[in-house]
Amino acid sequence: MQYSNWDYIYAVFMLIFGIFMIISPRSLMRKAKYDEESLKTESWVKKAGIGLCIMAPLFAFFIYYKIHA
Repeated sequence: MQYSNWDYIYAVFMLIFGIFMIISPRSLMRKAKYDEESLKTESWVKKAGIGLCIMAPLFAFFIYYKIHA
């Protein structure tokens, strides 16, 4: 598979969406009532956002490595 500079866009959008998930997880939870289950879901969304923020630079490094190797 051939990688190009355009593939960095995936990593950038992963990072942006991850930050969005951390800052405002309620915006991804449409019409959720404020109860214990929604708090658990909000926590899960934040953790997934943190995961995306960690994976984005790793994915960008992977693309950089594949382009310049």
